[in-house]
Amino acid sequence: MADAPYELADELDFAERADALAALPPGDARTALRAELAAVLGARLDRALASGRLERASAALGALAELWAGEPAALSELAEQPGWTDRLIRARAGFARGGADRDAALVLAIRLAVAPTDADRAELTQITEFADQLAMARMGPLGAGTGALAVLAPIVERG
Repeated sequence: MADAPYELADELDFAERADALAALPPGDARTALRAELAAVLGARLDRALASGRLERASAALGALAELWAGEPAALSELAEQPGWTDRLIRARAGFARGGADRDAALVLAIRLAVAPTDADRAELTQITEFADQLAMARMGPLGAGTGALAVLAPIVERG
């Protein structure tokens, strides 16, 4: 008797397939599985943003970034998947409106890996400079440079 097919909308099935992704070597099978997982995370991100649930949107975005951990050059795959360009634009806008600088910066970093633009690069610079100014307002000269570190930490942590 064959096993039931995976239902990626189910958290346990999704987690099992995400674990399988980590075990696959780079290649077509890994790319295909990553595309399936990204589609599910995209739907989760859309729902969370539409309902104003930034914490859930952040979790979906973080999980999306982790799909490319250790293989960030492959992020260009997102450009080939329908809807991702617009989805990332909406995500950046939603996080920016909600004051979620770290998540907005992560979206911009993903966008820069997928389809770099001067506007995204400039906005990421603006976010890090603003974070630095806030840190210096709180801690004086000791805060110099720490705001940018705090904003960029999620990007570095996800590789």
